[in-house]
Amino acid sequence: MNDLSFTFSSDVPVNAPPARRVSALAAGVARAWRRAPRAVILAFAFTAATHLAAVRLCPHPLPRPLLAQKAQRLLTHDDVRLLVLGDSRGTYDLVPAGIAEVLGVPAHTAVNLAGDHGDIPSALAIYRQVAPQLQAPPTILLSLSFWSVNDANPDPLGNELLASLTFKERKSLVGFGRALLTPFLTERSLVERWTLPLHKPLPPEVLGEAGFVPLDPSFDGATSGARVEKELTRLMRTWFHAPRADGVRWSRTAADVRTLRATGAPLIIIDAPLHPALLDRLEAERLTSALDAFRTRIDALGEELGVPVLHYDAADLDARDPVPLFFDLLHLNADGARRFSRIVGEDLRRLRNTGRLAGPLTPPGHVAANNFAGR
Repeated sequence: MNDLSFTFSSDVPVNAPPARRVSALAAGVARAWRRAPRAVILAFAFTAATHLAAVRLCPHPLPRPLLAQKAQRLLTHDDVRLLVLGDSRGTYDLVPAGIAEVLGVPAHTAVNLAGDHGDIPSALAIYRQVAPQLQAPPTILLSLSFWSVNDANPDPLGNELLASLTFKERKSLVGFGRALLTPFLTERSLVERWTLPLHKPLPPEVLGEAGFVPLDPSFDGATSGARVEKELTRLMRTWFHAPRADGVRWSRTAADVRTLRATGAPLIIIDAPLHPALLDRLEAERLTSALDAFRTRIDALGEELGVPVLHYDAADLDARDPVPLFFDLLHLNADGARRFSRIVGEDLRRLRNTGRLAGPLTPPGHVAANNFAGR
């Protein structure tokens, strides 16, 4: 019989005496033990070489497949002047065409690449992917919410975030076991990118209107007492669970906002309105101070970087009763989003007219930041 390194008992007939079978098994284990180090060393060497090659090939976190597909489908030309990035409040609250109309730029030059559970690391990842194919840095509307900076939020964390943290930071967020696996997120992301053509095409309702997805105004998620209470319970367990908005996730968020600012793209941070019932519950639970501290931090970061920060409340929707304009406690419905987007457009126009949309130093290979003018 051939000498197989990890074959322990097949050298001996099954009907051999028990003592002989035990002896053969012991001999096989000893032989495997002697030869195992070589195999282990080769396995570690191969793993290390593969990882180093992957990191060299892709030094920054890659965007999640859903966002990559969305960008692939929507960016069919290089003239993009307005780009919405960030979380679901950007996806469902900001209508690119509506904002573009107020600003007087072609609707086809405005695109929404925000996504569900999209934090700032995911926004930076997708922007790094699409920026080289654009004529010039677009004006970026960055939707930023409290959930994405609360270290105690138990909701799943994006791979873009985890891949950009140190082992110690990952361990503090997800525990030792998952932290051990996260160094190989680069390989996983590369496999996802290479297999992207095999994924099912995004349905039209996911792409929406240039990436904006309108939510049904007839849904009673913002008005039904039972639905509101259920959503409040969930948010107290996730978004506002033991709030800590000055830890690892905030540090990563601030660093990535600085990186976006340094790309040459004019940047505006958008803090979309929350349902009045949520604000009432935060006050009742004595959590309003946590939200206020988060907003203060955003304002300080904006002041440091020269980035306008636009905070909105339900009253800014300019409606006698703003509640029917909400889909649930976090998102506006289609009617609310169209109204809100016009308001955002007006604020952007004022910023543009006062020269507050100027970008930082233009990176090599790009023309000056466009500020919606001269193109």
